[in-house]
Amino acid sequence: VVGPSLVETLSKTMPPTEACFTIMHEGAPKVVLLPYTENMGCLYDLADVVLCRAGASSVTELLQWRKPAVLVPYPFAKDDHQTLNATVFCEQMRGVILPQTEMTFERLLSEITTLSTGPKVWKQTQNNAAELVCQEILGLG
Repeated sequence: VVGPSLVETLSKTMPPTEACFTIMHEGAPKVVLLPYTENMGCLYDLADVVLCRAGASSVTELLQWRKPAVLVPYPFAKDDHQTLNATVFCEQMRGVILPQTEMTFERLLSEITTLSTGPKVWKQTQNNAAELVCQEILGLG
């Protein structure tokens, strides 16, 4: 889910052969589906809201770029660890957990719209996110 600058930037920087799909729905934010890229930093910089799984790498990137997210935990992950990752993220940052079994067009549209139009304020404002992660890893949290 993107801010208005993303589509313009992508049209200038992506090779013309790359697939790029834009989904528009009346009264809803613009959604852009892109092929795989290794340059996620550029896309995170331009995104307003991110829709993704809740693996450790994805959650870490969301923390680094301070992006609100709709997190869809992989339902077959060992010990359901992605749901735990998503829960911790949503306790600290702006996000919502959307189980794959509950995903519908209407629900996804509602969650994305809420996150993209709501206040751009993080729940967690006093502690550094990296510090929280380190404390948790070391059992100090």
